[in-house]
This record gives sequence, C-alpha cells and structure tokens, in this order.
Amino acid sequence: MSGDAAWERYKAHLPAICEQCRRLGSLYEFDSFLVGCRNAKSIAPGSLPEEGARYFKRAVGLFLDRLWPHRAVDFSRPVACFAIDPPAGTVEIDVLAEFVLGRYRKNTRDMPQSRWPCRVCGGGGCERCGGTGVRYAESVQECIAAPFLDATGGIATRFHGMGREDIDARMLGSGRPFVLEIEQPRRRSIDWAAAAADVAQRSRGRVEMIDAARGTRTDVEQTKNARHDKSYRARVVADCDWPDDLHDRVAALQGRTIRQRTPARVTRRRTDLERHRRVRTFRVEEREGREIVIVVRGSAGLYIKELVSGDDGRTRPSLAELANVTCRVSELDVIAIHDDERALLSDET
Repeated sequence: MSGDAAWERYKAHLPAICEQCRRLGSLYEFDSFLVGCRNAKSIAPGSLPEEGARYFKRAVGLFLDRLWPHRAVDFSRPVACFAIDPPAGTVEIDVLAEFVLGRYRKNTRDMPQSRWPCRVCGGGGCERCGGTGVRYAESVQECIAAPFLDATGGIATRFHGMGREDIDARMLGSGRPFVLEIEQPRRRSIDWAAAAADVAQRSRGRVEMIDAARGTRTDVEQTKNARHDKSYRARVVADCDWPDDLHDRVAALQGRTIRQRTPARVTRRRTDLERHRRVRTFRVEEREGREIVIVVRGSAGLYIKELVSGDDGRTRPSLAELANVTCRVSELDVIAIHDDERALLSDET
C-alpha cells in the first residue's frame, strides 16, 4: 500500500476514534485531559510521520475541546490522557490515581497491614490457603480499600503506611497515618467521610479509619519516609519471679541507645544489620506475679519484642538482660505515633 493510500485509510479512522474518546470520557470524572498518539511512525509511511501524528492529535483535541467546553487541555499533568492509535483505529484512556489521606486503628491481633499472598502458591490458590491465594483472610488495606473502591469505581489500590505494626499487634490511640492510592478511579467527587465511616462497619469494628481527606502523590513519599517516635504498651511474661528492684533496673533503659541486630524472626526477609535506636522512656505500669505491663516510647525502628527478650543477645541492653530473667511479650499495642512532634534526641544510626 502506498503512503498516500495508507494515509487516507488512517484518516478514515478519525470519526471512530473521536467517538471512542467521547464514549470513554463519559465513563470518568475529570476536569483536564490531553490527547496522545501511539504508533506515530507508522502514519503516512515514507513521508511525514510526526506531521501525521500532530494532525490526529490536533483533530481529536479540537473535537473534544468543543465537546467538553468545561474541561481544560492540560499539557503538564492532565487527569485523563487519551492514547489514540490511528493505524489501528483504537483508543485507550489512562487517568491519574486518586489519593486518600487518613489514619487507621487496628483493633485485632490477627491481621496484616497489606494483602499477604500465600507463600506456597504465590497467590494462585492452593490447598494450603484453601484456594484463597492469601495467608490471611483480611488485611488493613483491604478493609479500608473496599468502601473507597466502591465509591470511586477504581480497579485496584496501593497502600502506603507510615511504618507498620506486627500482625499480632494492635494499632490504637489516634491511629497510624497512611495514604491509599486508588488506580483508575471513575468518580472523584465522593463523600470521603461516609466512605471512611463504612470501613468500621464492613470490618465489624476490626479496623477504623479517621481523618479522611484527599491527598497527592507527594503525600506518599512524605508518609513512607517519615521517621517519628512511637509509644507502646506491652504485656510481658517471665519464666520466673521478677526481682524486687525491677523498677530500679529498668530505669537504666531510660534515654539509652540500644544496639539491635535484625530480629531473628525476620532475617529471612530482611538484611541482617545492626541498628542503633533510642529508648526515650521506659516504665513498668502494672505488676502481678510473673506478668508486668510496660509502656515504652522509642525512636522509629525500635523493635519492642526484642527490647524485652534480648533476642538471644541480638538486642542489647534489653529488659531480660537487666532483670536477669527470661521473658517475652505476650501482647503488644502501639498506642501513639508522634508524627506531630519532633524527636526528643537525635538518634545514632
């Protein structure tokens, strides 16, 4: 086929391309758009491919501009981008993700923060996971995502938390800050508060969301890179009686820099490094027999379970070392993330 014949054939696709753009655009809520061209080099072979691409982009852009006078053409960051393929006569649409800022409380001890695929089948479904493809039936991400996916018509989510708690730890207090990224949302003008309130109802109170607001991609990096103190309450069980001067011994942890190698329980998936973290405050809140309740405030990244047990010498000093007992955390709660305060002391790294 000659270049002229090919060019005329491609031009014949223009009405159908415009109609596809109109139809796809009717499915999404957006206030700015841009038209792009795929396979530009195949337009008008042997002559002016760049000029041919400009022709289609201009023609389709003018059509949409007249069709949607209330929507602006945006060359820097359009909400919707129409990728036209003149030789094929097809159109694809891509829309910017929507971002939801919030904080969550996790009131259960059997839920991971994000979806955890089965280690045996990798998510495909097997006998070990009962065909579900996941190790845990629910996650914080899924509990929060469901109402927002329904409200926006999005296709998937990504969860960006300001750190994470252990699966068996509760996240209490004012909650943990996070950003929920919603891919390909169809609706953007939604009732954020209603969707957030629906989280607790759908999860049967296992997860709560507070302070819902629209966010940006910048919030994702700020949230993921934040380093703030955290406070914990832990129930600790010893294998023998605690010493009478326990309060005096744990006072030695106040303001101490703790040397922690990566905990043995996570070395399979994390690099084995030694980190230095600060204990801001450490006190015994309750004591009954061989059980005590401690409240600890520490710098970001301090492993509380290992601060208690010593992790066979991988964490020093530890409660077990100072009290000269073998002990472990039986229950752990994160009770505050101090993201509204500056660190009390600079940390050694």
